[in-house]
Amino acid sequence: MRERPILFSGPIVRALLDGRKTQTRRVVKPQPPAGCEYTGCDSGRFALCFAEGTGGSGNPVCVPPRPNHQTHQLACPFGVPGDRLWVRETWQRIGGVEGTPEHTVYRANGGDFSDYSTEDGDPFRWRPSIHMPRAASRITLEITDVRVERLQAISEEDARAEGVSIHRDDDCWSGTYRLAFELLWGLLNGFDGEPKARAP
Repeated sequence: MRERPILFSGPIVRALLDGRKTQTRRVVKPQPPAGCEYTGCDSGRFALCFAEGTGGSGNPVCVPPRPNHQTHQLACPFGVPGDRLWVRETWQRIGGVEGTPEHTVYRANGGDFSDYSTEDGDPFRWRPSIHMPRAASRITLEITDVRVERLQAISEEDARAEGVSIHRDDDCWSGTYRLAFELLWGLLNGFDGEPKARAP
């Protein structure tokens, strides 16, 4: 069993804590050749095969690959079932106030900490999730399954398991969980394939 870090934004951390998020999807990097199809997973390596010379226009063939097909092996960077992921989120370590001990605070919890100072005595400001050490993480997840799937193939049930909500405090999503997930994915990863600024 191995442990690896994984980044989540504040709204997603809240969905994890509420028990609404039980799945997460990440972009496969590098992208496999056009026409590839997921054919199985063995020890954390994904087998993808495609018809050689078709330029991706041929029909993908599943395992076992035929002689005129190539197989590409991709390793999942987050691990295999049984491994654990510790969540990195926006955080800060604040100093004691009037004798209270130092402790870690998390942006996803909300609250105003502007009157506090950091443990070094500096004015309060949030630390980015990428700089969170393992000791400051409060959420550990266990991987139960790993698979490759085309983003457009997500089901309504899986979209709901991504933690998206149809209803929000300030407005209301129109449509389905799939539509809500599509909008969230576009905000985080770009609607045209180009990464965009991360949502708060």
